[in-house]
Amino acid sequence: FRNTIQFLDESIYAENWYWDFGTGMNDYSTLQFPVFTYEDTLTYTVGLIVKKFWHSNTTLGCYDTISHDIFIEPEMSYHLPNAFSPNGDGLNDKFIGVGYFVTITDFSMQVWTRWGELVYESSDIEEGWNGRLFNNGDQVNDGVYVYVVAIKDKTFATHKFKGFVILVD
Repeated sequence: FRNTIQFLDESIYAENWYWDFGTGMNDYSTLQFPVFTYEDTLTYTVGLIVKKFWHSNTTLGCYDTISHDIFIEPEMSYHLPNAFSPNGDGLNDKFIGVGYFVTITDFSMQVWTRWGELVYESSDIEEGWNGRLFNNGDQVNDGVYVYVVAIKDKTFATHKFKGFVILVD
């Protein structure tokens, strides 16, 4: 979510700046305080070259450089409703999560009855449960169902979501 970075120059007497944002794609700036948006979650080596002038009456100067690694950390958000109504009216017809999924590499969702009977299972984050037995069988009864969602992100961290959903027809 926070992949836009405001860079700060803390050099003294600098009059020229060259920022290399470390993407390998010729992304640079000559501003003193540039802003840059990274497109992917990686570690980037950002470099700054400044030209310093020691006296205002000379054209001579010297260059100074610094580099630093920054890590654009993957962010993920996933939210599930607590109820849905698969009655075909086009509103809340599926039990499906919403959020920011760009960094998700693996997904699984399982839904059970309160007696432990599995009624839905999927590895497709965009499918959602339509209230039918495994999405193509008989319509299940109104009531409370238990779900478990496991998501793996780009850093291989697993996020688990467990809870209850109410099916109302």
